[in-house]
Amino acid sequence: MIVPIGIEGGFRIQVPETKLPSRWGLRIGLGFNDRSLTHVKVGLPLPTDQEELGELVRAHDWVGANILVERHIAGLLPPNHRGIHRNDYFSS
Repeated sequence: MIVPIGIEGGFRIQVPETKLPSRWGLRIGLGFNDRSLTHVKVGLPLPTDQEELGELVRAHDWVGANILVERHIAGLLPPNHRGIHRNDYFSS
């Protein structure tokens, strides 16, 4: 089984260019704010012995299996955080 897990808001913790904590990351880390910057959403387990994912695993099509799992993870996140899967209307 594969359990899809989506993490939303991780970009708010550090500044990508400098790899240093962001202003909000510091405020929350130091206890000045109790607001959450990230949300973790866990989807339903995907059995690897049934349906489309099972066929991909049996065929050793790891690229196809990865794309299918990515679509399940994207379904856990808001549309503006889905990246390349923002137009896929696929949820777990």
